[in-house]
Amino acid sequence: MRAFTLESFEAQPALRDDVPEPRIGDNELLVRAHASSVNPADLFIASGALKEFADYVFPVVLGRDFAGVVD
Repeated sequence: MRAFTLESFEAQPALRDDVPEPRIGDNELLVRAHASSVNPADLFIASGALKEFADYVFPVVLGRDFAGVVD
């Protein structure tokens, strides 16, 4: 899977082609994204401004807004 990721709060976000596809659980859907955007929340995450409010597992995938089809 391709994704725009953040490897650490000290690193620059970058496009990766080797991110594993997410595993879906009960009551979840897998959406194959055709387009994505970066919004202000992603910028705050990338800057580390929200690191005290949530536990992050790197690489963090940026881009919470997307459009696609249910796989």
